[in-house]
Amino acid sequence: MTDNDWIIQYEQLKSWAESKNYTVTEKWGVEDCIVFEDQEIFINSRCKPENMFYTLLHECGHYLLDKAKESFKETHPVYPSEVTDGRIEKSTAYRVCILSEELKAWERGWRLAKRLNLHVDQQNYHRCMTDALWTYVIDVTKDIKTQVITTDPNGSESDSSKGEV
Repeated sequence: MTDNDWIIQYEQLKSWAESKNYTVTEKWGVEDCIVFEDQEIFINSRCKPENMFYTLLHECGHYLLDKAKESFKETHPVYPSEVTDGRIEKSTAYRVCILSEELKAWERGWRLAKRLNLHVDQQNYHRCMTDALWTYVIDVTKDIKTQVITTDPNGSESDSSKGEV
């Protein structure tokens, strides 16, 4: 597909989001996200049209997850959108829930494209998804300490923490 084809599909998906009363704003260098309170989706316009399309699919996936929030919360006890406690936000459970939510948003975006008969290059979509998810994997693991069992010269073991993973 050409860049123009991706732009056409992007505009079709943007129209779908607008039919749900969401505004889609493209801005150079902005962080891609959905703001539920303002019903707005932000897409970084510095990316190529195909990646902008995939990112918008992902953000629409978040919209669909939010619509099914109650069932999602049943399987994710520390639902990221509901947390305001800083201690919980730093927990591994919370971070894993974010990772799960992000993956599910990518899956929902994929299914939405199929439902709307929009073309998706499977390999490129999964590459885009993997690149995005990897940033969350790094975040989930950055503060986890590894335990190292050390043995002193007398043969007794002791636990010690080692630096970041």
